[in-house]
Amino acid sequence: MCPPPQGAVRAASLVAPSVFVSGLSATATFASLRVPQPQRSPLLAHRRASTSDADPALHPLTPRKVSPSALTARGNLPLSAASPLISRSSSEAYSMYQVAVAQKIMRHWLTKRKLNRLSKIVADYQKHEASQRQRQRLKILQEILSTEKTYVADLETCLRVFRTPMEKARMLAREELTAIFSDIDIVVLLNQQFLKELAERLGVRSGSSVTVGDLFVRNKPLMLIYSRYIVGYDAGAAVLQRLVARKKSLKFFLEETARTSERKLTLEAYLIMPVQRLPRYQMLLQALLEVTDSDHVDFANLTEALDIVKDALRVINVSK
Repeated sequence: MCPPPQGAVRAASLVAPSVFVSGLSATATFASLRVPQPQRSPLLAHRRASTSDADPALHPLTPRKVSPSALTARGNLPLSAASPLISRSSSEAYSMYQVAVAQKIMRHWLTKRKLNRLSKIVADYQKHEASQRQRQRLKILQEILSTEKTYVADLETCLRVFRTPMEKARMLAREELTAIFSDIDIVVLLNQQFLKELAERLGVRSGSSVTVGDLFVRNKPLMLIYSRYIVGYDAGAAVLQRLVARKKSLKFFLEETARTSERKLTLEAYLIMPVQRLPRYQMLLQALLEVTDSDHVDFANLTEALDIVKDALRVINVSK
């Protein structure tokens, strides 16, 4: 065999490397275009190797979930191959347990936080409610005192500008004066004393510690006087109306006195004030009792005082 010419050998030596390089480049390009196949798990590979064609249930294409313990017990998977799967399963179970514990702790914390917020809201509301009840109670006590001052001043005006001049001028007989004014002078005396006690009590104390129920209970005779006055009021008003129609001098005196007096009130307006005061006591005591706690030191006395006023009004309604 003749050796190739030197020119051909040299040409081949120059072409061969380029062809080899081109082949490598094409091979690399083709390899890069191949779709990578998913890696098979050891369990699936073992099942493929150990599965027979006679058992279609264990065919590699049949989806089937088999626990490692079942495979080990059946003999399909060695214990050494199942150990990593068991460890992984235990790790996942432990992780799920940690998540459950964390969720439980978080729920407990959120519940406790909500309860704390709710307790604070309730406490603030109760505090606000107690403060509001205390302000209402103090307001009612001040109303009792202020209305009592006005009431006593009006009764004193009635005696000063009407009864005393009529007695001095002897415009009417004593029996007629008694029928018209009844026991108003006793009512004035008792209410003056009651006003003094109220002013001393409310002037010294303030806030929730103020008590007035015992004052009403101690002035129970005043309520009895009111009952007698109110029962005889209608008869006294009828006597006054009859005398005014018969005596022009009395009519002139009453009209002129009402026109020049401080309050510009008629004698009839003054005489009806004790009739209106007793129901006013009931209303004020009822309102005061509603804003007084049952464990308050004044609660029992207020309840008794309210019962006294109600009994007096009941006697009046029966007597009329």
